Amino acid sequence: RTEREREREMAAMKSNNLSEAYPMNCGDGLYSYAKNSSVQGVVEEEKVDSFNIPIYYASTQELEAAIYRNGYFTIERMESLPHVIAQDNPSKAKLFALNIRAGMDGMIKEHFGHEIIDELFDSYCKKLEEAFSISYSGKSINLFVLLKRKID
Repeated sequence: RTEREREREMAAMKSNNLSEAYPMNCGDGLYSYAKNSSVQGVVEEEKVDSFNIPIYYASTQELEAAIYRNGYFTIERMESLPHVIAQDNPSKAKLFALNIRAGMDGMIKEHFGHEIIDELFDSYCKKLEEAFSISYSGKSINLFVLLKRKID
């Protein structure tokens, strides 16, 4: 690839602002899982409202600025990678839900109790099957960033 092509790609990535919440991503908006869950009546509303996982999706510019502010690394390469998910494949939704469960199971059990965990993730998986076409509508990107440590 030429330097000009790389510059165009970087400019395109920088124009994307991904810091907004989007469907099924633990946000508190219209698509928030907690607000649309079939287990809403199972747990107290106060517990739902007090459960917070601070997830923030930085824009490409914010990531680049944070790396430069850190001062220990230079960015050797930054590329946008395609977000490939088969929208019509329920096993992809199940795999995604299982990955989320692997990371959050303990926190959810501690906050809400172990009684709801299976029902919660079964429901979440069904929601994901319905929402993959929304969640992966082109707003989401994966970045590959190659960093080089600066030597003092």
